[in-house]
Amino acid sequence: MNDKKIAFIYCVNNRALYEESVRYVKSLHVPEGYEIELIAIEGASSITSGYNQGMRQTNAKYKVYLHQDVFIVNKNFLYDIIALFEKYPKLGMIGVAGAKTIPKNGIWWESTQRFGKVYDSHTGEMKLLSFKDTELDYEPVQAIDGLIMITQYDIPWREDLFTGWHFYDLSQCQEFLLTGYDVGVVCQNEPWCVHDCGIVNVKNGFDDDRKKFIDVYGENVQRLNKKFLPLVSILIPTYNRPHYFELALQSALNQTYENIEIIVCDDSTNDETEKLVTKYTSKYDNLTYIKNRTRLGQFENDIKLFNLAKGEYINYLMDDDLFHPQKIEKMMNYYLNDQKNEITLVTSHRQLIDGNGSLLKDFASTKRLFETDTIIDGKVLGEYILKTLINCIGEPTTVLFRKRDLDEPFGTFSGREYLCNVDLASWFNLLFKGKAVYISETLSYFRIHDNQQLQSAEMLLNGTIDYAHMIMESRKKGLLQKDRDYELTLKNWFNYTQTIANSIINSNNIDRINELQNYYLLMEEEYNKLIQPKVSVALETLQNTYDSKEKNLIIFFVPGEDGITGGILSIYSIYEETKKLKHIHNCETIMCTLPNDSILLKNTNFENNVSIYPFELVMNYFEHIEKCIIHIPECYTVNFLNNISAVHQKKLKKIPSLQINLLIQNVDLAPARNIIFKLFEYTRDVTCTTAHRQYSTREYRERFGIPLHYLSVWVSQEQYKFKNYEDKENLMVVSPDPHPLKEEILNRIKKRFPSLEIVIIRNLKYEEYKDIISRAKWALTFGEGLDGYFVETVFSGGISFAVYNSNFFTSEFKSMKTVYQNYTYLLNEICKDIEFLDDDREFKTHISHPNKVKTKDFLFSFSE
Repeated sequence: MNDKKIAFIYCVNNRALYEESVRYVKSLHVPEGYEIELIAIEGASSITSGYNQGMRQTNAKYKVYLHQDVFIVNKNFLYDIIALFEKYPKLGMIGVAGAKTIPKNGIWWESTQRFGKVYDSHTGEMKLLSFKDTELDYEPVQAIDGLIMITQYDIPWREDLFTGWHFYDLSQCQEFLLTGYDVGVVCQNEPWCVHDCGIVNVKNGFDDDRKKFIDVYGENVQRLNKKFLPLVSILIPTYNRPHYFELALQSALNQTYENIEIIVCDDSTNDETEKLVTKYTSKYDNLTYIKNRTRLGQFENDIKLFNLAKGEYINYLMDDDLFHPQKIEKMMNYYLNDQKNEITLVTSHRQLIDGNGSLLKDFASTKRLFETDTIIDGKVLGEYILKTLINCIGEPTTVLFRKRDLDEPFGTFSGREYLCNVDLASWFNLLFKGKAVYISETLSYFRIHDNQQLQSAEMLLNGTIDYAHMIMESRKKGLLQKDRDYELTLKNWFNYTQTIANSIINSNNIDRINELQNYYLLMEEEYNKLIQPKVSVALETLQNTYDSKEKNLIIFFVPGEDGITGGILSIYSIYEETKKLKHIHNCETIMCTLPNDSILLKNTNFENNVSIYPFELVMNYFEHIEKCIIHIPECYTVNFLNNISAVHQKKLKKIPSLQINLLIQNVDLAPARNIIFKLFEYTRDVTCTTAHRQYSTREYRERFGIPLHYLSVWVSQEQYKFKNYEDKENLMVVSPDPHPLKEEILNRIKKRFPSLEIVIIRNLKYEEYKDIISRAKWALTFGEGLDGYFVETVFSGGISFAVYNSNFFTSEFKSMKTVYQNYTYLLNEICKDIEFLDDDREFKTHISHPNKVKTKDFLFSFSE
């Protein structure tokens, strides 16, 4: 064997392609003392027979088996492969793309553990095909793609099995692995190869070869999958529920993920489960059954299971719940692709089922949190749970987590063993350490049946105390640092405590009742510290501004958050204009926070002189209201209905002339007709006003079922700082709205224009925002389309990009160059359009284009 020779072996049926590939080979840098050999096998009956023939024709130690349509563009290819093979004698074969695990169907590119990169045209278009990168010199894998396979040892190709053009590559990988060699995907900073294969034909024997591969190598593939996949421990605590337990166990045994251990700790007071499980332990070697000698109870049984687990990852399975067959596999995909190890918890939507397995309607806690899979900062999710007191993450069955990330015993948070919210205690430990994944698909089933104690007095009492401890400790650890968030959380806890007071009053656990009372006093003190100073200021301002004997009021609602949106600015604009019209309507106009919301005295994000008052304070201050018009932003209708107290409901209903008007600025956020009709409980005079002409139609009036009027917002160009092209900065402002293609679009723009500064608008005062808008050449909105980011950039002399939205844009906008029909079209066109328009003459032509003038005219017409 000549260890100074590299042979390139082809199966050839197209001389032109082959000769082109050879030209690339001949341009490679050849290490001194080495030689290359080219072997073209023509007329081979199969890939395997051709490669065997080529192998026999050469004495080269190093062999490169490649397709005739592969072009090696890495000039140092020969240096790189020789260095790898010399450094790693166990490395038998390498490629540029492949998979660590092979799915049960045998198709490697459907694996979730793919590595490598190559320029490829299998879709009909030449583009970069890129999988996970490896930080190693090579990533050990089970499969490499046959486009190029490089070896330092000879193992015959299985022409006795694969007599066509498929699965020869996976077969050869398995042969090397069975012999004890490694197969690897090389580390590439830039792709080593171009594969100009065109659309792949998978009809000429593909499925027959796939089945043959599975039959011959399936057992070894499964063994190696286990080797390459981290072990997941499914832990099942059970107690006197043999029927439900067996269903739960079956759902664990049926998981598609291939490296699982199942541990059962039986706390039952009888032997029914023990008898039942025998038929499974004799069949499944990954199932461990333990019967507790004495009853441990739920908490200690969970901890025992945790300590017994050998897996890197853990998922509890309550004995009356069920797993979806792909639960572990789909959840593990996120961990396996998390190269930075940022994820500490993966959960999903869970479906409620009854004792017979029939689907039930969602609780508030089980409603789908996101419509698409979402990765969210753990602390952000933690704050959401505290503010709503809703366990949207789920029960122990729902969550998969990494064992080492849990540094307190399961069910313990900040040193305290929880008695009800055992799952949340551990979830919060994990949320403080990293990110959470929410999978929108239903991956577990939470059973509701008669033998549970979910709403018992004892559980409600314990749960209320657990939440109180969690709120206080989370604040110490850095959550709920904004006064508004803390205030809302405390207020919600008080409300929750009051709703269950009648249920827990009969509890015989005096110690727990006392503990709850102590927490109540502590949290009441915290709450008063937050709100009393604000209430005093609000009351003093109210007294200095309004006469308490005033009988006619117009109330505008805003949320209690000190933030800014286009909708907030619009409400302030309408508020100011309404005040000016007092001589017509003869009412005092006042701005209020929504019922039961946090107290906000003034919005500090833009220049204004508007005081804001708590709704409850206003209702108590004005004792003789005879006429009242209430304006509710459309998206807060449900909030208003759900949070107004019984006292103030009663007071509103007593007002002789009460009108409730919905301010509809975004029709997609408008409440459903049945929600609107709930307002009739207060008054028959319910109306709505719309901010866009498109909504001011008979169709929408019939949809809402209430009188509808057009009420536009004043937009003045004089508010904005217009700058010419030459005075603009090479800057693009981007709206903060989420979109599935947002990251890809922005990455493409950054790559095409590396000197372009891209700023996503966040946490700016309005004056700061207007300043950056005036400096920017470009704006890109992922929001409504015709929003502030689009409009204000136009008024400031810039160019805006958006996707057409018929709810906001009029048809005139369709002809604009920078308003696209969809996000895919925007993705493909925006870079070309920026390049074309980034020229003094073209930029100014676009700004002064007749359609642009019409756009401004349309926007100015809002002042009508």
